[in-house]
Order: sequence, then C-alpha cells, then structure tokens
Amino acid sequence: MGVRMADRETHVANYFETRLTAELGPTDLVAEVLSTGGLQSPAILAIEPDNPNQREVILFDGAFTDTEFRATSIANRYLDGSAQPGGLTHPAGSVVRSAPLAQHIQDLNDRIDADRLRITSLEGATVGTAKLENGAVTTPKLADQAVTTPKIASGAVTTGAIADGAVTAAKLADELPKGVLGYALRTEPFTIASGGDIDIPGLSVQFTVPAGRLIRAVGYVPVWSGPNEGEVGLLFIREGIPSVGIKRVIAATDGHAEGGSVEALIRPWAGTHFYNLTFRRVTGTSDWTVEASPAYPAYILVEDLGADPNA
Repeated sequence: MGVRMADRETHVANYFETRLTAELGPTDLVAEVLSTGGLQSPAILAIEPDNPNQREVILFDGAFTDTEFRATSIANRYLDGSAQPGGLTHPAGSVVRSAPLAQHIQDLNDRIDADRLRITSLEGATVGTAKLENGAVTTPKLADQAVTTPKIASGAVTTGAIADGAVTAAKLADELPKGVLGYALRTEPFTIASGGDIDIPGLSVQFTVPAGRLIRAVGYVPVWSGPNEGEVGLLFIREGIPSVGIKRVIAATDGHAEGGSVEALIRPWAGTHFYNLTFRRVTGTSDWTVEASPAYPAYILVEDLGADPNA
C-alpha cells in the first residue's frame, strides 16, 4: 500500500544508481549498498526496477550512512508500484535506482496543499500599513517564522491590523510562486515509427500566466527501447513550432537508450500556453519506444517559480 507523505520534501537525484552489497530480506529495513551517493533522507528508491516480478518501491526515511539506506518502518516498504504487497527478497547485486515516481508528484501536491492551508490561516489576521512601510514585516522575517500560526491564534496578529487591505491575495499573487500549473502522466508504452516531430500522446499541458512570471518546464521519459547503437533522437518541449527546451538522446547499445529529462527555464508572454513533449528521430530508421508504466510514468510538468526578478 502507498504511504501519503503530507508536507514532506522527499529527495531525488538525476541518474543515480547503485547496487545492494547484501541481501535485502522481506522485512529488512536497512539496505546495504555500494554507495548512497550523497542522497539525503527521506528518499524514495526502486529496488530491481527493471524486473516486473521483483520490483519494489521503498521510502527510506531513517539516517543514511555512506553505504546504508534506512527505513524506519515496514510500512515504508512495498509502496505503490511494487510487484508484490510483501514477501520480496532482493539478492546482493540488485540495482537500486533513484527515479521520478508517482509518489514524488503526490509529495509535491501535498506540500502545495499544506502551503495553501498556511496562507488560508492568515486570512483572518492582519498586518498594518505602517508596519509594512517601515520594514517591520519582511521576507526574511516570514522565512524564519517570525509570523506563525500560534502567534496568529494568540491575537498578536489581528483582523483589525489588515482591515485597511494592506495585505491582499492579489498583492501576494504578484510575487509568490504559484507552484504546479499543470502536469500529465503517461503510464503505458508508445512507439514512434516515423520521422518528423511526433508529439507523445497524453503528454501536454495547457496553462495561463500573467506577464513577468518565471516558468520551469520538465519532460521526462524513464527509458527508451528499439534504436540501434549510435542512433540519435531529440526529446524536446515545444509550443507550436518553436521549442522551449531540447535534449539529445543517443542509443548506447542495440535496442536501448537511457531515459532522462529535458528542462527549460522560460519567461513566457502573458496569456494561455500549450506545451507538448515531442520526439524527433535524427539518425537511423529504427522505431523508438517510450517505456512507461504506472510505476515509472513518463511525464510533463510545468511550474510557476514566481515573479521574474530580472524583468
């Protein structure tokens, strides 16, 4: 069963992979590995990710060492996407991989929901115009929790203090990040058998932004199958004809190319935008297949990072 991790920052690393140095039994909570690679706790990792009969998704949330990942509870094992709800044994030498998972998207949404609750809790409290003007309320003070829910509850910050409208939702919206503007997941394979620019079905996002925002877009494919060694393709995020981000993909061996992400930092014009995750075969004639599944989805994600400080 999955574990919902409300308001928790789980860590992930690009292209991190290691191997078990000792067997991981069905109820073991410590995974001994070649190296933890500097990953911080908590982290959600996949054991034997390429074996559909042995795959297991685990939340490691204990203290890590250089060679040990630790979970604090058996409930953190056999998360959604695992091959079985229990009873798996992983032998020494099994692959341990950090990859974007559905749980990471859930964690992100949980943190956004928690932040919205914190902001909502401020709706009945006030900060006077004079205090704003003299710098008594500043971003660093908010960041170090000088204004907290207990202080609001105690009446230190009152409705009368913001009754003059010095702090409004509109004013906050002009500066604060809005978080996820949209995302889409693909949980089944898709084969690209022709040339030209091919939009990957289901991986598109429509969103609307005002002027002066800074946007991050990410497109991700877990792994590719099909191309011959040395064949090249392009994975890119595009809006109509122009692309906003691009990544070259090269088949390292026959029938296989490493997955990965294409990212872009964008300063869009005000209005509605429609981004697609798209692939183009550059060399060769082989089919390219997006190997996606419910445990390892391909996805496109668009986030609002806030007001552009360089605008």
